[in-house]
Amino acid sequence: AQFKAFMDRLIALIDADFRSRLPEGKRAVLLFCQGDERSEAYLDGLKCVATTCEWLGIEVVDSIVASGVEEPGEVAANSEITERVREAAYKLLE
Repeated sequence: AQFKAFMDRLIALIDADFRSRLPEGKRAVLLFCQGDERSEAYLDGLKCVATTCEWLGIEVVDSIVASGVEEPGEVAANSEITERVREAAYKLLE
């Protein structure tokens, strides 16, 4: 349900001719958090969001999956994930 709400809100970013309303040069990092331990479990959803971003003219500079997280603070406590997020943030600034 949360994913559908995200996708539904994207309608505001396109015009009547299905062209992006966003100015050029937008960039993004995709961070997916999931309870499933298998990092590949929701790759189809991640690919869908990445494709949608590209269609809107948003360059996806990195995609990060935090798998096996269910409680608040688990992502922040994971040094591997936080380091990847830090590196991705620097990529956005390049």
